[in-house]
Amino acid sequence: MLAAIRRPGARMAAIAALLAAAGATAAADELVVMTSGAFTAPYADAAPAFERGSGHRLTNVFGASTGGAADSIPTRLARGEPADVIIVSAQALDALIAAGHVEEGSRVDLVLSGIGMAVRAGAPKLDISSVDALVRAVRAAKSIAYSASVSGTYLSTELFPRLGLAAEIAAKGRRIESERVGAVVARGDAEIGFQQVSELLPIEGLDYVGPLPPEVQRTSTFSAGVATRSRHREAARTLIAYLASDTVTPLLANYGLDPAGASPDESWQSLFNGRDLTGWIAKIRGHAAGDNFADTFRVIDGLLTVAYDGYPTFGDRFGHLFYTRPFSHYRLRIEYRFVGAQAAGAPSWATRNSGVMIHSQPPATMGVDQDFPISLEVQFLGGLSDGKPRPTGNVCSPGTRLIYKGQPDASHCIQSTSATFDGDAWVTAEVLVLGGERIVHSIDGAPVIEYGGTTFGGGNVSGHDEKQKPDGALLAAGYLALQSESHPIQFRRVELLNLKGCMDANARNFRNYYVAADPASCRY
Repeated sequence: MLAAIRRPGARMAAIAALLAAAGATAAADELVVMTSGAFTAPYADAAPAFERGSGHRLTNVFGASTGGAADSIPTRLARGEPADVIIVSAQALDALIAAGHVEEGSRVDLVLSGIGMAVRAGAPKLDISSVDALVRAVRAAKSIAYSASVSGTYLSTELFPRLGLAAEIAAKGRRIESERVGAVVARGDAEIGFQQVSELLPIEGLDYVGPLPPEVQRTSTFSAGVATRSRHREAARTLIAYLASDTVTPLLANYGLDPAGASPDESWQSLFNGRDLTGWIAKIRGHAAGDNFADTFRVIDGLLTVAYDGYPTFGDRFGHLFYTRPFSHYRLRIEYRFVGAQAAGAPSWATRNSGVMIHSQPPATMGVDQDFPISLEVQFLGGLSDGKPRPTGNVCSPGTRLIYKGQPDASHCIQSTSATFDGDAWVTAEVLVLGGERIVHSIDGAPVIEYGGTTFGGGNVSGHDEKQKPDGALLAAGYLALQSESHPIQFRRVELLNLKGCMDANARNFRNYYVAADPASCRY
């Protein structure tokens, strides 16, 4: 199986650096390593350096993490095959520990792995960038292959039934045992195939399409442990420590893997540093960009705070705090809460009302007296403790238009399906932004509204330069801006996962969750 793995030249320097890390030992042992597919490729790269540096010899045995196939790792261990190190999904390893096949307390998490899709080389690359697109691709495919291990179990028993695709899988699906899904697709025995990204990328004759959409992705941890029947426990622990070390980490990105030492969210970027407003610029109505009038936006006890104690009266001084870099494809996560009383002289509709603008014009292009940036607003509303519903996570469209439920909707604001949040409890808002095609708002983990087809157009903005509002043109990228809309509000987390980046699997900075390509960002 290892012979099928490509070895991009970009990682040769990293492999050479591993030689010094293994460390020679006084006695050489022969270790039997059982590993499942997700970690096979980086293991194949790292193993020779370990052998040369330590003097130990490695005998490699391959099989699925789960399932009843004759060559699956649980089956091999159940019939008493010798082993020293076991590398399988964390869930499978825990089961092997419970069954007495792996030493309790020996588990070490190695990598995080996501699920992707591939087609035969040269075949049309189907779009799976959204859940709807994934459903269309599965329904259109004449044949579908998925693994008999962790990823295939999730797809066949959870995801596809949830998406209404159980009938398609029953009719066209094929569960692959004792072979990689990619090999089946590469020789034309299935039109599309799903498996861990790291198992698809090394297969010749495949074109990798991309990862599952973020909303339905399942990130699995793959871990190593010492077999209870191991005759070389110290050498086994040395190998596991080596595979989990920073010296092996540079190899992981070549296969769309991330080190397990970080969370699946390791690439989330904190836009607010908890200390000051570095990276942000204020624009308040009646003032030039960069003039943070009356210290409206400030940091108090580590919280990004919007306050009006320096305002004699609000005077329609609507403000926005812009992050200084634009984005197009991303996930945005914000925790907020309303506090205190509304500023004097403010309109009643703005009570417990704020939000974050997305796809916004740059702050420098706003007129001095412009009220709102041309943008889309993820509106935050707080309940008024009057027993009436007041959902949050709504969408408003100052100077923009959108498609909602398949139809153009000219409403300035469209209500979400969220609950009402009274008081000063923290609320978590998340926004999935895929250019102008698809935007989803979620509140406390639950999707509450979805729309797309975003363009310039409409009203509800004043004091702007008409050149910044080319009505009818696509609106697919822009700046983020937190609002000051007269009611004090605090933010304790503002973070972003960029979904646009290098999608060349041979690049060092390839990530399997990117959905939009930025070739200029690739590093080799």
